Amino acid sequence: MESTWTPAHQAVEDEDAEALALIVANGVDPDEVCHSMTLLTHAVDVEGDGALHNGSPLSVHTAAVLLAMAAVRAGTGLPERCDGVGPVRAG
Repeated sequence: MESTWTPAHQAVEDEDAEALALIVANGVDPDEVCHSMTLLTHAVDVEGDGALHNGSPLSVHTAAVLLAMAAVRAGTGLPERCDGVGPVRAG
């Protein structure tokens, strides 16, 4: 059966934060709606369901990517590290 998710929503569904970051950085609207969910509501749903069903700690990787991208888009940039030594960066 073929996926009915958009590429960005499929990255959320797969919990692939790196692919999601690339897709959004390349111009996909982070507020896009698919199956009545924005990317952020989808991320919260997938991550919460995963933790609930697997009994594993809550993962927030894809939600964090979307929130960071929204901050950059809003002009607030990346948050400063708590030690005051420049912005927080992945990797």
